[in-house]
Amino acid sequence: MDTQSLLAGLMRGLGLTILAAVIGGLTLAQLIIPADVSDLTSARAQLRRWITVCLLLLLFTTIGDLVIRTLAMSRAPLASILVVLPDVVSRTHLGVILTVRITGLVLAVLLSLGQTPLLRTLCLLVVLGVALTISLTAHAADWGDLTVSTAVDWTHVVAASAWTGGLVGLAWVIFRHKPIWQSATLVVLARRFSRLASVCLLAVVLTGSYNAWVQLGAMSMLWSTTYGRVLYVKLLVVVALVGLGAVNRYVILPRLSHERADRRGGARLFRVLRLIIFGPTGRANSVLPASQLSTYVAREAL
Repeated sequence: MDTQSLLAGLMRGLGLTILAAVIGGLTLAQLIIPADVSDLTSARAQLRRWITVCLLLLLFTTIGDLVIRTLAMSRAPLASILVVLPDVVSRTHLGVILTVRITGLVLAVLLSLGQTPLLRTLCLLVVLGVALTISLTAHAADWGDLTVSTAVDWTHVVAASAWTGGLVGLAWVIFRHKPIWQSATLVVLARRFSRLASVCLLAVVLTGSYNAWVQLGAMSMLWSTTYGRVLYVKLLVVVALVGLGAVNRYVILPRLSHERADRRGGARLFRVLRLIIFGPTGRANSVLPASQLSTYVAREAL
């Protein structure tokens, strides 16, 4: 792999990571953090600053991605970038999409500075449009812009970003700087995010399965291609995330809210698997549930 290809891959990877942080942060602000809880006023302010900073970083990485791809397509030296860039922007599908992405990010940065619910909602909608440009420059767009593959890939990106980016926001922005909150506040936050993560997990699994079916075409490709081997690694990561999330949902939250053990199917399955893997655990844990919650959320984010 040449240096230019490596830089392009790193730039796109960094952009996807920051996009996840933005979508996750906006999801926390709009859907997870209650607007009427005074304990969370400082957390909401910190989250707004986090979103704006991430949007600025995403804008810079997108510009860098455009420059790197322009050099790759034109095979021109960096010194001539201002000469070849207008042609790439105006005459190529990739250039047009990246220009739209940059424009959307500039608008999103301006909207993120507002504090009214309407502006925050508009910012989220614009960022979801930015996420669509990711799918329009990926393999999903090989069959055309307005296709089922593009829609599925966009759903996959948004669901994965809301889940993983939300974890990052909770761990590094909210829980990391939290004051002494009431247990009820932590329970509300954790329960709301747990529901969101469950929906996102279902969407990620369904859309990921469709993407794998389209990209691979045959089951044998799972173990004979790089895509298939990378997919195995991704599945292991998802299993780890689900395991940590299940501990939060079925062990720590009941202790934090002093409620009886959940009797539903998911909770029972978790307890059975835990018993099989770890055996009976009769000793009580002396760590406070609130500290455990922060620790497990940080591990999920990592």
